[in-house]
Amino acid sequence: MDLHLALRILQSAGGDPIQLCFAAVDLAFPNRSEQDKLRLKNALEAASIPHWFDGCILAKILDIPIEEGISIVEDLKCLSLIESFRARGEMAVNVHEKSRLLLREHLFLYKKKHFGMWSAKAAECFASKPLAQARIEWIYHQLCSGAVSVEEDLEKLDQDFVDTAHPEDRLALAAALQELENAKMLSGAAQAMSLISIGFVRNSRGESSQILTLASQALGLARTASRKSIVGLALCLNGDISQNLGKFDEAITAYEECLSTYQELVNDSPMERMWTHRLSTAYEKISAVLKKKGDFDSAFIYANNGLTLSKKLAAEFPDDIRFQVHLASIYLHLGGILQSQSKLNLAKQAFTEALIIGEKCVRLDPLNADWQHCVGVSYSKLGSIFKSQSELDKAHDAAEKSLTISLNLVKLDPTNVAWQEGLASSHHQVAGIFSAKGDLEQAYRSYKEDLSISQILLEFDPENIDYQQGYASTSARVGSLLIKRKRLKEAREYLNKSIELLEKLVSQFSNIPNWRDQLKMVRQIRTRISIKRSDR
Repeated sequence: MDLHLALRILQSAGGDPIQLCFAAVDLAFPNRSEQDKLRLKNALEAASIPHWFDGCILAKILDIPIEEGISIVEDLKCLSLIESFRARGEMAVNVHEKSRLLLREHLFLYKKKHFGMWSAKAAECFASKPLAQARIEWIYHQLCSGAVSVEEDLEKLDQDFVDTAHPEDRLALAAALQELENAKMLSGAAQAMSLISIGFVRNSRGESSQILTLASQALGLARTASRKSIVGLALCLNGDISQNLGKFDEAITAYEECLSTYQELVNDSPMERMWTHRLSTAYEKISAVLKKKGDFDSAFIYANNGLTLSKKLAAEFPDDIRFQVHLASIYLHLGGILQSQSKLNLAKQAFTEALIIGEKCVRLDPLNADWQHCVGVSYSKLGSIFKSQSELDKAHDAAEKSLTISLNLVKLDPTNVAWQEGLASSHHQVAGIFSAKGDLEQAYRSYKEDLSISQILLEFDPENIDYQQGYASTSARVGSLLIKRKRLKEAREYLNKSIELLEKLVSQFSNIPNWRDQLKMVRQIRTRISIKRSDR
């Protein structure tokens, strides 16, 4: 192309980002007719609707023959802002992300009719495809098109993803929804459900303290829209965040309203299995907070209510994997309560049930990381029971299986703090078994592995009470081992850090006996250190 012509084309854009996108057509095809270039610019706008496209998708969006769509895509490939997208097929391409978002925003603001119509056409391209990536693209375009009851579609998809999808698919859904949230393209119940979906994903990745405003906004929007089931989910999200931040009374209040909401929905529609499923989850959530508060009897009652509902669903719908997964989860939780009550044989039965169900689920989908995590936790819990019953070889075998799963999960996604927390816990358990066997060197190494991860978690979210308690517990263990190895100065440093964190927890939550007892024990250990003995 003539350099002077190219400069005139760019100058005529006047620095406007949208006009610069269209200028790419003029630069690539200077000899085409104005009508043909206008047709390509229109196609470029349509191509910005989906995250990726090919000739068939573009033809569907523009309502033109497939052959014409393929021909237009070949022309668009000549533009600098069109990229290959081989992850979706050999012929797939996409508009460069920055340009795509600019063009979409322009359409949304100034050509809303085209934006909605093209989004509806794009949704049709993915409506019948079962793969997670296609389902994400479908709901993305449904939301953009303003489809009737789209919030219900998103609610169903989100809950299906929560129970059965791979973590990376849930993350991809959250990213697509966050794109719409950033562009301010959603409102009302649809925005509420979108924020809830994003919130649950971020909370599962350890971002509780960073999404307080998001969760509050979601609840407000859900209440305004008077969508009872979405209100229930928003309450559950707010309860989860409050629980993670140690605001137990706030968590209980949110969960109790959530439970009441789903009880009303069950009463209104007793045949709707999803309301029963969420009611069971609400019982489990309340039980979890009561367990943390040390009220094991009440925690057991709520957990047992949830278990009864969960077992009923799993029996009535044995092919619905969602109910099997939740049944394993609630068995794990119930086993933890029984273990806290020193009912070790009953706890072992519950953990074994969870392991059997979890392994069954993994056989159905070996790549599902969440289900692998469930199996890993089950082994970990069984290992702790074996250790308490002095079956150290069985305990070590179970703990090593849990550790292997945790290592694989972290390797799969190092950014997932839930997996990191699980890995720290696995190292902690292995260390405890080595210590019980008298292998203090191996115990020390495993506790240090735990401590290095716990330090990262605590720095990531200093307000997370589980991270605080985990770091305090491991610091105390390391301090105790260092005393046995006559390294008293180092031992005191670790014990002091443990005491510092436990004092903070006890000052905030004085009614939790477990933390008070732990603080008392660590102080006693520190007191026994003789300052007259030399360090080695």
